[in-house]
Amino acid sequence: MARLDASSPSSGAINKQHRRSAETSRKILDASVDLLLDRGYSKFRIADAARKAKLSRGAQSHHFSTKNDLIAAAIDRLFVRQVELSKQDAATISNEDILSEYVRHSENFLSSKVYKVILNLMVSLAGEEQLLAKLRDIGLRSRVPIEQVWANRLVESGVTEEDALVVLGVLGAIHRGMAVGQGIWRKRMRTPSDQFAFTLQLLNSYLAKAIDQERPQTLVKDRMKSRPDVADVISAERKADVAQTRLTRGEKTRSAIIEAALEVLIDDGCVGFRSAKLVSASGVSQGGLQHHFPHQSDVIVAVYEHIEKQAEARTKLLSQRVGSADFIQAMISDASERYFGGAYRVQMDIAVAYAENRQFQKLVRSLSSQSQYGAPHHWISCAEQLGLDQGTASNVVLMIWNTVRGLAVRNLVNHDAALNKKIIRLTKKLAESVLEDVLRSSTSTAAIS
Repeated sequence: MARLDASSPSSGAINKQHRRSAETSRKILDASVDLLLDRGYSKFRIADAARKAKLSRGAQSHHFSTKNDLIAAAIDRLFVRQVELSKQDAATISNEDILSEYVRHSENFLSSKVYKVILNLMVSLAGEEQLLAKLRDIGLRSRVPIEQVWANRLVESGVTEEDALVVLGVLGAIHRGMAVGQGIWRKRMRTPSDQFAFTLQLLNSYLAKAIDQERPQTLVKDRMKSRPDVADVISAERKADVAQTRLTRGEKTRSAIIEAALEVLIDDGCVGFRSAKLVSASGVSQGGLQHHFPHQSDVIVAVYEHIEKQAEARTKLLSQRVGSADFIQAMISDASERYFGGAYRVQMDIAVAYAENRQFQKLVRSLSSQSQYGAPHHWISCAEQLGLDQGTASNVVLMIWNTVRGLAVRNLVNHDAALNKKIIRLTKKLAESVLEDVLRSSTSTAAIS
């Protein structure tokens, strides 16, 4: 048998060393999360994390040699906690409470440090592809088991696994869409309890039917009737703009700068935004740029306003051209056009980077005061004209709007196109059922009178 050298560390000493090393890692990871929340990626410094954790640079360098390694490890640690919390929550509830408890769990997650930090990083790391890939991998490895834990509980109640994942996907998307919308607009569009009571009632009814009979085919086949050609509507909008608006030379230059700035922000984000690249992309001189936008923040805030007003104008035009047969699909197409593209990621990036900027705060207050719900208010008015009362109209529209917006946010980490389609189809089916009930009731009332 081999004998231990007298100078070899004992198992107790090794364990003590491991515990000390783990404690050092915990301190610097927790400090990193707090700094990322306070300062964002661009102002995060690894030396500040070591100082906040009350560690020497040597101790910090021993554990994490680079800024990105430290950030990835901090996010990974937060997600590990979330997976454990999800397993605990899902294991202690009855089958009757699964959906409502999932809503509560989702709310806790969306208000947690891990969600705020990961969302801020995912929208502000344009150009940092290696770190983005690491964060997507961490998020995917964590969110999939979390969703599967809750799906397994629904399967125990008699629901198919596919239906379970889609139903949870709808609830998760609505919650993400609502959280991000409220974060940007700085106000509540509608109380979460109202929105989720409405959606939960529709989903519970759907699941009850799915358990009692063969699963509806609407998750696989799209039964939508006629749909408006959104591209034609947008083209008509642009032609109208050209016909009705005569821009001065200065306005044309300003518009060209904003359009070029949007493309630069799509490529490089706020963190990598440089005026030299904007000058090259816009074809405007440095002096011309400074004449229209003296500070870099001026042009970035102008880009945010430009995106918002374009989307609002498109929504207004489209919502005025639909009837009951194509109302739901037109709204989904409009929301998809708005959120499934680079422009919305730019808006989120600006909202994160300029959250404390007074000019941006003033703009958001101005845009917010112009309508109660932002762009969806046009669709709410349209739904009311089709016969829905104000509360139901708001719930139907915001259910769809938040679902699409929430999927856009989910796509930052996990872009599952097949699941996205199923989630949108189920949301559309739920909205159609409400609209059909109203129209049927209206027809019956008219026949009686």
